[in-house]
Amino acid sequence: MSTTARRPRLALLAVAAATVAAGLPAAASAAAADVPPTTLKGWTVTEGRPTDLRVKLTCQRGLGPCTFVVDAIGLTAKRGDDFTARTSPTRAKLKIRRAGHSMVATVTFTALDDGVCEGTELARVRVTKRTRRKGGRRDYGTITIKDADCETPTTPTTPPPSTPAPTTPAPDPAPGTPAPAFPPDSGAPTVRTTALTNGTLGECTTPQWIGTEATAGANGWFNRGCAVKVACPPEARVCRVTGEGRHVLERAVDGERVSLNSRITAFSASDVAFWFRDQSSSGAGFTRTEDPGVMIRGGESARMECNGVRIAPTVPNRSTVGCALTVERVS
Repeated sequence: MSTTARRPRLALLAVAAATVAAGLPAAASAAAADVPPTTLKGWTVTEGRPTDLRVKLTCQRGLGPCTFVVDAIGLTAKRGDDFTARTSPTRAKLKIRRAGHSMVATVTFTALDDGVCEGTELARVRVTKRTRRKGGRRDYGTITIKDADCETPTTPTTPPPSTPAPTTPAPDPAPGTPAPAFPPDSGAPTVRTTALTNGTLGECTTPQWIGTEATAGANGWFNRGCAVKVACPPEARVCRVTGEGRHVLERAVDGERVSLNSRITAFSASDVAFWFRDQSSSGAGFTRTEDPGVMIRGGESARMECNGVRIAPTVPNRSTVGCALTVERVS
């Protein structure tokens, strides 16, 4: 037979094959909507505590035998660095041979306590379901990991009574000495950073200010204070953050007291605040706060703010408020 005669026959065979193939169902093309989903609720877990996450697997009628793969995957959290997970039964694939039956799989999820204060992290339980007759689908449930290293103390830390003041107020004026007339407040806080061997020290200090008269029923003069911010280097793995605040009268006057409020805030690498801790204290002429410290990751940063009140002053006076924030590379 000539080549010319064979070509029509080959064309007819190709058309016939295409017609037969078009009539055959393809399991791979089945839509996920044809397979009922696996219901997965959200879970909240705490670092350092293993939690059993239970998932009900169902092979509905009309689907034939069903095969499931259940595992935990990371979103913002990383498997191995931030969590471990183990699924039981421990088989790689869980099979339900009879339609209309179900079983329960358990994911034992442990969020690792890494000693670093960080924002809420997310992981997911992933269920891959495959059926003989309808194709397959994947479903996800979110796991929210609460950090255990950002706990805020229920009561403020009180400085030890033996701690000396960094500056000494001027002596009491002699009897009969007229009170000085202070000029209006002026100037801005001084902010500076100093490189340390393994980190950075950030400091801010206000000028001597009279302050503004307190409102909302408070009796005193408010010093708005200052703030300083320091970053943990991106190349570092972990940094330790500590802070100290202080409030000092310019002139020591018997019976006159000052109060101090300070706050340390931790920021993510994208500059989003995810944690803070407040401290407060008061004392005669001088007071300070000291933060016990928190750990942050490389690329994150911390800010310390301080302000205070001259409580019920009896004579004109001024005060200065300062913060010192240290960020030291640990690893």
